[in-house]
Amino acid sequence: MATMGGFSRWLWRAVGAVALLGALPMCREPTQCEVTLRTDVPFVANYTRVGVAPTQGASPSGLAATVDGPWREDGFVGSLTVVPSGDKEAPLLVEAVLAKGRTPESCLTAAPEARTGCIVSRRRLAFVPRTPLRVSIVLWNRCDGVVCGSDETCNRQGACVTAKVDPGSCSTEGGCVIAGDPPPGTGIPTDRLDGGAEAGPPDGGTIANDGGTDGGDAGAPRSVVEIAAGTAHVCARFSTGALKCWGWNNYGQLGQPDRENRGDSPGEMAALADVPLPAPVRRVWAGGDHTCALLLDDTVRCWGRNDYGQLGQGDTLHRSGVELPTLKPVEVPPGRVIRDMALGRDHTCALLDNQRVACWGSNAFGQLGIGSTANVGDALGEMGPALTPVPVDLLAVQLTAGAFHTCAIFDDKSARCWGYNGYGQLGLGDAQDRGDQPGEVPPAKPDFGFGAYATNLSAFGDSTCARLNDKTTRCWGYNGSGQLGLGDSSNRCDLGGQTPGSLLRPGTKLIEVIARGSSNHMCARIEDNEVRCWGQNDAGQLGLEDTSYRGDDPGEMDAFLPATKIGSGRTAVAIVLGAASTCVLRDDRRVVCWGDNSRGQLGIGDSDARGVKPGQMGDALVPVDLR
Repeated sequence: MATMGGFSRWLWRAVGAVALLGALPMCREPTQCEVTLRTDVPFVANYTRVGVAPTQGASPSGLAATVDGPWREDGFVGSLTVVPSGDKEAPLLVEAVLAKGRTPESCLTAAPEARTGCIVSRRRLAFVPRTPLRVSIVLWNRCDGVVCGSDETCNRQGACVTAKVDPGSCSTEGGCVIAGDPPPGTGIPTDRLDGGAEAGPPDGGTIANDGGTDGGDAGAPRSVVEIAAGTAHVCARFSTGALKCWGWNNYGQLGQPDRENRGDSPGEMAALADVPLPAPVRRVWAGGDHTCALLLDDTVRCWGRNDYGQLGQGDTLHRSGVELPTLKPVEVPPGRVIRDMALGRDHTCALLDNQRVACWGSNAFGQLGIGSTANVGDALGEMGPALTPVPVDLLAVQLTAGAFHTCAIFDDKSARCWGYNGYGQLGLGDAQDRGDQPGEVPPAKPDFGFGAYATNLSAFGDSTCARLNDKTTRCWGYNGSGQLGLGDSSNRCDLGGQTPGSLLRPGTKLIEVIARGSSNHMCARIEDNEVRCWGQNDAGQLGLEDTSYRGDDPGEMDAFLPATKIGSGRTAVAIVLGAASTCVLRDDRRVVCWGDNSRGQLGIGDSDARGVKPGQMGDALVPVDLR
C-alpha cells in the first residue's frame, strides 16, 4: 500500500510507527481507508501545518503524523492509507487538523474557546470487511475556530454536520464525502503564497479557479480572498498576495502615491494600482484612517493617518504609497512576530506569536492597556524592545478593537476590555475608563452568567458584542441606534439581567457576528450564509432598501429581521463594516458594497449611496471592478 503525492515516504513510516496497522487477524481483512486531504487554506512556510490522527473512538490521543507543506495550488495536501487496529468491529474515526500559526497538537488539546487558528475535520466510518474505502477530507478556511461535537465535522459553510458517512458510498468511484463537499477529483483553489511551482491536479482532475473575472492581470486570473474596511476605505487581498484599496484617501490610507479618493469617479477602479509593498500580503486590517498588512516575510507595514503614532514608525508623519516600498517594518519586541491585529480609530494592537498583546498609537483613554494615557509610537525609541505588552498574565486567543477601547479573549475563557468606557462598553457596570491608571489592567471580566463564556468578541464604535458558548449573544455599551439588537435605544453598562440576545429566526445557528471600528451597525452571518444587519441605517448600510433603523424598537429582530439580498444564489464568505457602509465577499469571490458612498468606498465609480431605496440590492448590486 503506497502513499500518493503530497505526503512523503517519511510520513507513511510515521503513520506505521504509531501501530495503526496493529496485529491483524488472519481470518478476514479489516477496513482499508485511503484518506485524501485537501484544503482551501494557503500554505505559508512556518505558519500552516496539517496533522492527521486516524484512530478508533471519538477522542484521539494524539497525532499520527504531521505535514509541514508545501501543498499544491489546487488545494491537494496528500493522501495516506489507514488500516485500523484493535477491535475490528468498532467504527473508525479519522481526524485531520490544520493549524495556522500554532501546532496541530495544540489544536487537539486546547479548550474550545482557544481554537482560533485551528481547523478540524472528521470522518467516522463503519467497519466493512475486505472493502477498501476512499475517504475525502477537506479542511475549510471558513471552519477556523469552529468547535463541533465528537461525531460532527465542519462543512464548507462553516456549520457543524454529522461526521458519519455511508460506507457504501466510499467504495464508489468518487469516494465518500460530506454532503456539499466538491468531488475528490476536483481541485480547490487556495491562496498560494509559498512561491512553489504549480503542480498538476490529483487523480486526473483539473485545477479549479473561481473564474478569475473578479480581479486579475491579463492571462493570470486572481481571486479575492480577504477584505477589510476602515471608516470610509476598503481593501481587498488577492490570492497572489497583491492588495488594492479604494475609498477615502485623505491620509494616504489607500497606499496610492497621492491623497486622492478612488472609486468615486468612472474608470478609477479599472485603473487602480496594487499597493506597492515589498513582499506579498498574508493578512490585511483597516482602522479608522490607517491600514496594516502582514507580509509573507512575517513583517508588518502600516500606512495612512499617523498623528498619534498608530503606524508605529516613531513619528507622527502620515504615510502613503510613496513611502511604502522603503517603509521600515513595525518594530515589535525582539524575537517576536505579529500573528493577528486589531485597529481602532487611532490606535493599533497586535497579537504576538507568544500570545501577548502589544498596542501603540493614541492612548487618551487607556486603550493601549499600559496604565497611563501616554501615546506610544509617536516618538523614537518607543517601539521594538521598549514596546510594553498589556500586563495580563494570560495568553490571548482573540483580539478586537472599537473606536477607543480594546478587548481580548484569554486562555482562561475570560473576556476583558480596557480603554474608553463612557457608555459602559467595557461591560463592568460603570462608566469608568480602565487602563489609563497603573494597576487597572488586567481589568475585571464581564459576567455572562454561570458556565457561560465568550467564544467570539466584536468591539465596534463605543459598543461590544460577544457570541457565547451556548450560541447566544450579549451586547453592551452605546445603543443609540439599536445596534445592540435589544429592541430599544438604551445604553447598557453591564450584563446583569440582560435577556440573551436572539438575532436569528428560530432554528438557525449563528456563524459569526460582525462589528468593526467606528460603525453603529452590526451584521451577522448565519448557517446558510445569509446576511442580517441591524442598527443605524441612515445611509442604507443595512442593505434593506430603506433608511429605517432596526433593533431600536420591539419586534424588529429575530424572525422579523429581513435578510440582506446580495445577489441570486450568492452567499457571504466574509462581511466588513465601514462607519456607514457594508461590504461582502461573496462565494463567487466578487466584492459588493452598499451604504454611504460619499468617498467612493463602494468602489462603483460614483458617490451615490446604495441600499436606500427599492431596486438597489440583490442582482442590482454592482461588483467592485478589481481586474
